[in-house]
Amino acid sequence: MATLFDYLHWRGDLSFRQSRFNVVDSMILTRFSYLPFDNIVNDFPQTIQQIGEHFFGVNRQNDPNIIMSKDNTLLETLMHTKRFSKLLVQHYQNTVDVEQEQQFSAMMFQLDSRTTYVVFRGTDMTLVGWKEDFNMTFENAIPSQIEAVSYLTKHQSDIKERLILGGHSKGGNLAIYAGAFAPQDIQQKIVYIHNFDGPGFNEQMSTDEAFGPIQKKIKTFVPETAIVGMMLNHNTPYDIVKSSATNVLQHDTYSWEIERNDFIYLEKRDATSKHIQRSVSALLTRLSTEERKTLGNAIYQMMLSANITDVRDFSVNTPHKLLKMMKAYGELDKETNKLITETIQLFVKSITKDVLKKKE
Repeated sequence: MATLFDYLHWRGDLSFRQSRFNVVDSMILTRFSYLPFDNIVNDFPQTIQQIGEHFFGVNRQNDPNIIMSKDNTLLETLMHTKRFSKLLVQHYQNTVDVEQEQQFSAMMFQLDSRTTYVVFRGTDMTLVGWKEDFNMTFENAIPSQIEAVSYLTKHQSDIKERLILGGHSKGGNLAIYAGAFAPQDIQQKIVYIHNFDGPGFNEQMSTDEAFGPIQKKIKTFVPETAIVGMMLNHNTPYDIVKSSATNVLQHDTYSWEIERNDFIYLEKRDATSKHIQRSVSALLTRLSTEERKTLGNAIYQMMLSANITDVRDFSVNTPHKLLKMMKAYGELDKETNKLITETIQLFVKSITKDVLKKKE
């Protein structure tokens, strides 16, 4: 099993001139974008090596916002490869706005004198980031999608004649949205949009004619047990990547398997992925737009009442937090209380029915 670290060991000594930028490079940079570079990366171009020296120099490797310890290893590895160490990075933006229910981050790479790569970060560990994801089921444009377009427009002067957009998870969704709704002079520069296991769009948005001009430029990659990447509606084909992990853990691109300068591909998704996709789709079909909004807001407020603002908060004093959430659940109005109960029952019934049907 070869991972991105093996790839960096094999091909890290080759410049992009010697071996052109590929989807594995793109996936690596989408993972790099999860690192907290606040007050390190700004509008002035810096190399990854310079960024890493500053990052480790101020002990940022211990920052609580680091999602995976492997991200530190990735940065250190990139710093010492010919392929990535001199890559220029700029225009880092990281916005978390609880009131607007927005979690957005992006950065820009200059791959060469002709090519710019803009990466949008996926969902981090903040609760508001996960809430914004759910908002996509009932809002046609969440704040981060609008901000993604604004980001391209704001930094248009630094976008060269060829533009690649990319992102993992929600970042992939933002890359597609930004490409579809960017001003025409920016959109015409787009050569590829790389979506790594990112969710689709709600029913109304997925049929918007704005996606037409960029559809052939979108390259979507999902693991065998794709869950996040199969949420909502997709109108473009996707490639299935082999992963060494199981179930939802396959969303972690560190587990994606690589051969030479590409992924190892499979012919089809597994049964678990298909079961969950059908069950979620059936559930969303049963819920009206208003019900989705009510459901999301209620669960979000229940978590806040338990002082949960970060997904990792669940693991600290869990019984106490569950009791607080149950108390908040009991204090909801009868209609909302009933909606949550019926939604859970519908989902369990739907997924159980689908599994039993497949066994017949």
